[in-house]
Amino acid sequence: MITEAELKKLAEKHGLKLVKGMGDANSGIDTECSIEDYFDVCEKIVFYHYLIIDKNEWIITDEVQDEVFDFDAERDYCESYINEWNEDLDKLDFNRPMLLSLATIINGQIVRWDELDPWFHDYLEDHGYDHEEIENSYDLLNDFFKTVEEDIEIPEEELYDEKEEEIKKQNKELELELKKQLYADPKFRMASNKELRRSYARSFIEIKSNLKYKSLYFNKASQFWPDNDKMAILVDELYSEY
Repeated sequence: MITEAELKKLAEKHGLKLVKGMGDANSGIDTECSIEDYFDVCEKIVFYHYLIIDKNEWIITDEVQDEVFDFDAERDYCESYINEWNEDLDKLDFNRPMLLSLATIINGQIVRWDELDPWFHDYLEDHGYDHEEIENSYDLLNDFFKTVEEDIEIPEEELYDEKEEEIKKQNKELELELKKQLYADPKFRMASNKELRRSYARSFIEIKSNLKYKSLYFNKASQFWPDNDKMAILVDELYSEY
């Protein structure tokens, strides 16, 4: 593919002004001729654009791994693949354009000329990836992970930690929902002292529809619920925020 410096010299030879940038990449009439023949029919101004692959979009970073993996065991299993992929990227020339597009206006019509060098698409294909489906490092890692996921054993402690995090998240959402329900209840607003709030808490947990808030005031130590004291404390805390 002709370099940008060579392109400028060629345009100058034909008395043309080169302007960097393109409009709608899909508009206009495509031509199939040499770049010399194309420049022969151009008038005054030619717009041009080189398509360069952004290397950063293909590096498997820690952030990308966080999006794909749920457990450290998964990250460890794929570590050699990730390191090898990132190291191989350093051997590639990302200054090499994939596409050169030219456009000019002839008799009021946009006329285009393109030259494609799909070197990076070929690189992906050589590594077993479909370039139309794999568009960045996330797609790449996610695709690889799906092929090995069943082979990875997750330690019980990691599974437990993951479950605990999920429970915390669910409880946080329940607490927000509980706040809205309490704040909208006139009886809650009238519970202006500790004794009234304790009485309110006791009544609240006796209502069947409020069983969904069980995890917020469940006494794990005694395996008994409802835990009036814990619910009363929760009501006190929410009242103080009200």
